[in-house]
Amino acid sequence: SGPIRKKLYVVGDFSDSAWQHQDHRQFEYKGDGVYQVVTNEKPGSYRMQYAAKTWTPQFTAKGLSLKLGQDNPLIKGGYGKDTAVTIMAEGRYVWSLQFDQQGTPLKVMASKCAE
Repeated sequence: SGPIRKKLYVVGDFSDSAWQHQDHRQFEYKGDGVYQVVTNEKPGSYRMQYAAKTWTPQFTAKGLSLKLGQDNPLIKGGYGKDTAVTIMAEGRYVWSLQFDQQGTPLKVMASKCAE
């Protein structure tokens, strides 16, 4: 269910996935156009996109940079259009994507979960 018909994943150069679509990085539809996944992250600088296993569709943050804890505009991605993020503290992070009812990308956010 939801405006995006294919399953989406946080796919990037994380040590636990190395640009592979991993089940523990698969978004779940929460309603109102919002998809979320909670992952365990280690400190470091990472590059990623939010994509289906076929890489169509794929999305990235506008400006190709993600500020933790802030809404960032979400746009269509593509080869060489990776989102960069720096994670300073190890822990659980929630990744959120929001789309309108037609599947137009609106927002992306990543935030550290409260302990």
